[in-house]
Amino acid sequence: MSAPSFEPVASPALVPLASVKQITGDGRSAIYKAINAQLLTRPVKVGRTSRWPQEELLLLRQAILRGDDEGARRALVRQLQARRGAPVMSLVG
Repeated sequence: MSAPSFEPVASPALVPLASVKQITGDGRSAIYKAINAQLLTRPVKVGRTSRWPQEELLLLRQAILRGDDEGARRALVRQLQARRGAPVMSLVG
């Protein structure tokens, strides 16, 4: 009987607010207003800090550069949020 093989899974890069500011060109309050308006995905909480999946930010930036209207960007945000799914594992600290 052979040992089971495991495929490495790349973990998504999670970036802090400072990186979100650089990627979007917005300040902190504009970023949170965009989240409330469903124009930017919600952050992932890591302990007490907030992080954003870098891939999501880059996809949203592409939508902005393409000139997508707010309705299309909101649809993209909903799709990205739904794609996150349930957490694989919960850490107790």
